[in-house]
Amino acid sequence: MSKIKFIFYYQLFFLLFSYNAFATINLALNNEDINKKSNQNQKLNLYNFYKNNSYNHQDIKLKSNSFATKYIDWDKYEIPSTKTVNNDAKMSVEGNETNHNWLSSLWGKPYSNTAYLGMWTRHFQQRKNHIKSNKLLAVCYKGYYLGTFINSHGDRTCSIGVQRSLYNDTFSVFEVEAGYRVGLMYGYKRYLRLFGTSFFPLVQLVADVSLGNFVTEVSWAWMVFTIGFGYKF
Repeated sequence: MSKIKFIFYYQLFFLLFSYNAFATINLALNNEDINKKSNQNQKLNLYNFYKNNSYNHQDIKLKSNSFATKYIDWDKYEIPSTKTVNNDAKMSVEGNETNHNWLSSLWGKPYSNTAYLGMWTRHFQQRKNHIKSNKLLAVCYKGYYLGTFINSHGDRTCSIGVQRSLYNDTFSVFEVEAGYRVGLMYGYKRYLRLFGTSFFPLVQLVADVSLGNFVTEVSWAWMVFTIGFGYKF
């Protein structure tokens, strides 16, 4: 065999060997990747199957093989202990969750901690003897409200209740928070007397506009509109 033929066959053999080795390695890597993805899908499908069929923890661990048990952190899932869940039960659970979310949204969150100093009142049916400066001193802490003020008829009045936030957002350097205040007032001597007593319900829609910790509050209650100031803490 001439030297040229030897070099030619040697190069051809080398190329074929290299191609075969490359193809074998690539196929092995692809198979490993496919098997890995298949195993993961199998594990997740296994969990979803047992979860959807409402098996308890012990049943799942007994029915699942070792790789699935290792792959899934069972303790972070709350799996019902009942074997079957009918459609009526599912609808009942979904209905309870909807009602809970609706009530939670209506109840709101605790209002920001704020001390209120000063309040001025405007009645939609203004009378000559109405006092406009009410000298409010109040505090809202963790959603609870306590305050005292001079009402529009000159009587010292105290109020107590809850103050809840339904909306909170930021616009440029201003923060806006809105919600409601519900409770009880005591001190009216001539008007707003519940069953002839000095008590009367307190129901207000409130909104605070804050610049830093300084607050301007507006509120509305039936025929009364107020504006006041406060400080967040």
